[in-house]
Amino acid sequence: MELFFKGAAGILLAAVLELALKKQEKDVSTALTAAVIAMAAAIILRLLEPVLGLLDRLQALGNLNGDTMELLLKATGIGLTAEVGGYVCADAGNAALAKLVHLLGTAAILCLSVPMFTALLECILEMVGYT
Repeated sequence: MELFFKGAAGILLAAVLELALKKQEKDVSTALTAAVIAMAAAIILRLLEPVLGLLDRLQALGNLNGDTMELLLKATGIGLTAEVGGYVCADAGNAALAKLVHLLGTAAILCLSVPMFTALLECILEMVGYT
């Protein structure tokens, strides 16, 4: 969690610096924001390493195929991307687009889930003896 607190402190410091620089040095302010975004992305990836290790272990213990884990990771990625995109749209003052990005993410996850639901339905039908 130390990494989280360092990242959060860096982001808050950058936000204060960005406010100070925004009026006079717009280019520097934009570069600072881009650098902080890159730093936060690196921290996020480092924080998610144990999660990926856990998913690998669960895959081995549950005898899950790689396609199932890939589907779960893709759905998570789509959800996070939709959430961040929605926040960006909301911060830009467009709540309608923010809701639309969330809806798009939900639709993409549902579309991605169709093969899993199909396999689940086939498994249930096989268990009850309906063919």
